[in-house]
Amino acid sequence: MSRKLHFYAAEDDKGMIADILRDVFEQLIDVTYYKTQYSAFDERTEKKCYLAEESRVNDIVFRVYEGSDGSVSHLLDDEKSPVLEYSPSIKSPDGIFWEGRFYCRSVDSDFLKKVSAFFARFKRAFLYAKKFKVYISPNIDLSATKFGSYEESITEEDLS
Repeated sequence: MSRKLHFYAAEDDKGMIADILRDVFEQLIDVTYYKTQYSAFDERTEKKCYLAEESRVNDIVFRVYEGSDGSVSHLLDDEKSPVLEYSPSIKSPDGIFWEGRFYCRSVDSDFLKKVSAFFARFKRAFLYAKKFKVYISPNIDLSATKFGSYEESITEEDLS
């Protein structure tokens, strides 16, 4: 069963999100979708990444994919691997906030317990807009912000 959480976060929130991740998980690494070298997690990232605990690197599984042209690739199996997909929320140059997401479909029960603990801590740090099913940073001024995923504005009345 997959778990996901959608959110809007300001640039200043990236450090807080990274702190929560570090408190719940051990040393995090960024696992690439295509099998290559791993790198340390960079909290300033603006691209989707797959986070795993460095101590669990041997539990990361790649599946073999053969293309129609005969090429062979090794692709991350995010169901069998203990990884948490992180797509950061970003603010475009024109001031529009775009939704971020944490997503996990791992079947690893120990890892899922940590994901649940992370989600619980994350949710306590953010406000929830039930109507939109999204968490919003308290550092975002709703009266002066446009959100890219919604036609209508999110207001203070939408938050719980």
